[in-house]
Amino acid sequence: QAPLNEEGVWPRPLSSLGDVMTRLHQWILVLFLGSALAVKHGASKESAGILFISSPSYGKVSWIQIPAGSDDPIDFGSPKTLVNSGLMHPQGLAFDAKNSRLLVADPDVKHILAYEISYSSSGAPEVKSGPHLVCKGVESRWVSVDGDGDVIFSDEPENMILKVKAADVLGKPDGAPEILFNGGDLTQVSEPGGVAVDNSSVYWTNKHYGGLAGSVIKGTKSGTDVSGVDGAISVLAKNSEKSFGLCLASGNLFYSDSAKHVYGVHTDHGRAPEEVTNSLQNPRGCVAADDGRVFFADRGAGAVYSFANPSAAAMMTGTKMNKVFSQEDAFGVAFMQKYEEQGFAASIFQAATGSGDASLRGASDVVRGDLQARQSTGAWACNWIGIGPCALVQQSTQVISGHQPLFFAATMAAVFAVAILLSTLWTSTS
Repeated sequence: QAPLNEEGVWPRPLSSLGDVMTRLHQWILVLFLGSALAVKHGASKESAGILFISSPSYGKVSWIQIPAGSDDPIDFGSPKTLVNSGLMHPQGLAFDAKNSRLLVADPDVKHILAYEISYSSSGAPEVKSGPHLVCKGVESRWVSVDGDGDVIFSDEPENMILKVKAADVLGKPDGAPEILFNGGDLTQVSEPGGVAVDNSSVYWTNKHYGGLAGSVIKGTKSGTDVSGVDGAISVLAKNSEKSFGLCLASGNLFYSDSAKHVYGVHTDHGRAPEEVTNSLQNPRGCVAADDGRVFFADRGAGAVYSFANPSAAAMMTGTKMNKVFSQEDAFGVAFMQKYEEQGFAASIFQAATGSGDASLRGASDVVRGDLQARQSTGAWACNWIGIGPCALVQQSTQVISGHQPLFFAATMAAVFAVAILLSTLWTSTS
């Protein structure tokens, strides 16, 4: 019987060696079970998130898991198909983390589409529902989304930067999008390409007369309502006549041109743009991951490259580029932070102490349900062995099982066997 107090939560004082051995058995049992589940559920390599990649010529969108860690060369494996029907020429991608939606700009279908993403029981991303029509009748090649879920996109033939409010993303597909910036009124909108957005501003590239109109433009999120206000629109770069993909990375903007170049410019410092690399074949879309890496799709090379985002004070020229995986006709990319499934012992600790993130950004109902079931078991186990040991269990399993679950399982099995042996020797001499 477990040595619990009257409330059935905190362990009663250990008054005998027998109680000590009982408690030891309980601790080792939970460690052993935790190691077994670490083998079953733990990943062989930690994941920073999921990268989505569009391939226009193949009419599909794929995904690949991004290993966590530095930007050292590493084999990411091969992308897997997420969507291969209903699209004609998907190009720009964006992921709405707040609503777990993948947004796709397909200029041939002339729609902005949304797919609700969840995780399967195996931990792979899958389409939960969709495609949902966000906006129709727009020949958009690039799309972005802000933290509230507002969808921002460019319409190159109509020469506009447009927006669909978050509340209307799935509710008013027939409604006309809001015009933020109109090239008919503003010279700084000249066949716009890639778009990016932060809390206060919208950014876009121009594919026509970038040397005059601006290669990269910054405008307020309020759009043309304040276009006459000084500073509402500013030109950040004029070094490229024709620019394509654009992405934000901690105050830096990265963009590609029609040749082999990737450039970077800061959003606020007023410095001239810098060449990041000229070694790519046909760079297109880019995205920044939460761990500081920037991923660039190279359509010509059929590959995706990454580099570490330089700090605001660092030089961008000469930044090391790493090819991380191959993908034919890679064009647009989007990043989804992956909920890293926890070991059993970590779930025990979180359930008992009330710690952890209940929202589990980007996680599916399947994963949430699985975690809740394991936390229910974990709460019982923590009551059984006490909160203090749970902290030790959580720390040890999180550090060890996350990297070498098989080694951890073998170690715990050995410890369990030694504990049984010691208990047997103690019993025989008492």
